[in-house]
Amino acid sequence: MSFETVFIAIGLIYIAASLVAYRLLLRGR
Repeated sequence: MSFETVFIAIGLIYIAASLVAYRLLLRGR
């Protein structure tokens, strides 16, 4: 895999994790 592909994959995972964490924080409150 090229560096660009790895960077994009990490970016998508980071965005997904951020959305999930944000929803959990909203439910926590």
